[in-house]
Amino acid sequence: MGRPFSRYAAGSGNLGWGIRPSDAIETFVGFTGLNHIDHEHQQAEISFWIDPAWSGRGMVTEAAAALLNHAENALGLHRIEAYHMARNPGSGRVLEKLGFCQEGLLRDRVRKWGQREDVLLWSRIFDRDQPWAAEIADAMPLLTRARMWHDWQCSGIDCVN
Repeated sequence: MGRPFSRYAAGSGNLGWGIRPSDAIETFVGFTGLNHIDHEHQQAEISFWIDPAWSGRGMVTEAAAALLNHAENALGLHRIEAYHMARNPGSGRVLEKLGFCQEGLLRDRVRKWGQREDVLLWSRIFDRDQPWAAEIADAMPLLTRARMWHDWQCSGIDCVN
């Protein structure tokens, strides 16, 4: 499945993992990340994308589940928000699998390729008392240490190892 790499620069408020398949480790096929990390309010926004040729294989769900585990247990975050275009129900299915709840519709929220797009807002609150929390943890295999790229630091768009 996915192999994430860390893309967090101190003070940037962003953390991201690239996704690559375990059988083609040199192939970068997607990304999942936390944006606008706010430690004071213990919240962030998650985003993800995958090359269409690799969609439907659970790679985004697996990588995002590992990232959410990190957000809760290493960063101490409480609330994660997600946005996706209404015309992209696949992203909504990923968020549902990850335990997110849809909060609303933001009409004409973004403009992409010259077109106004409606966006759906989702959230997940980390609360071990919620019934789905254990199910998500059991259903999503943790990415093994051998499948991770570690210690990437990024400055703007230039990454160095």
